[in-house]
Amino acid sequence: MSWRNHRGQRSPLRSALASGSVTGDRSSLGDNHVETAVIALNKMCNQTVAKMVDFRPDRETLLTWLFDDTTLADLRKIKGMVNPSNTNGYYYSLADNVMLTMDFTDLSVPTITSDTQRVNPDRAAPLLEAIAEIKVIHEQFEVTKHVLRWLNRNATPGAIRYYFPTVLALCPTTPALAELQNTPARFLTPEGIGEQLPLIREAANVAASAAMLERDAPVRPRDRVQLQFNPYKFRRLPVGYAVDGGLGSPEIATDRRCYNL
Repeated sequence: MSWRNHRGQRSPLRSALASGSVTGDRSSLGDNHVETAVIALNKMCNQTVAKMVDFRPDRETLLTWLFDDTTLADLRKIKGMVNPSNTNGYYYSLADNVMLTMDFTDLSVPTITSDTQRVNPDRAAPLLEAIAEIKVIHEQFEVTKHVLRWLNRNATPGAIRYYFPTVLALCPTTPALAELQNTPARFLTPEGIGEQLPLIREAANVAASAAMLERDAPVRPRDRVQLQFNPYKFRRLPVGYAVDGGLGSPEIATDRRCYNL
């Protein structure tokens, strides 16, 4: 196949593909195109949470899950005597890297500081179950974003199309991919691709499932309660991967994400 432009000169992109000079220090798809795809994936994640997690918390009920009864009784007595400066509430830690914030407007108690929190695990079971369900979806989409970013930094466009054809739907306007859509492409096998393949397969399944949602599928609107996952790192351990002294699962660094409840 020809690697030259209409003037008979090699394009910078094709020269890079031919020479193998694409490394983890550069972008092969274009960082802006990748981050646009990340925004779309975040929306798909929110739509999936809205569809799959059936949890609509009542704030007065949440109070009884997050604070002990004596504290709530005392605060209800002084409700009309204080004017809290933070009417939107505080962030409350519910688990590692998981925070909840609640608007106290129109509640039976004034805004309560986070150091007063005492989660009742028996009462709060529905909340903790919802967090676990959301976390599963959250991590699936974080895997997909990781794959897209890793390939962008470590593989040529031809290799990305070969290993992760879903990229054509996620980055439909990327010029580097447009050149390849109707022609064969030569590429070098990206270094480290073997460890990424299980994640690439997972990402392809996640993106394919999300694509089946209606484009205008609803997301939960911002209301009075919000869940936040702070950035953290995790690993997948696919079947067949050794844990001690063997092939390791790649580390995935997550973004900070908020989910309306």
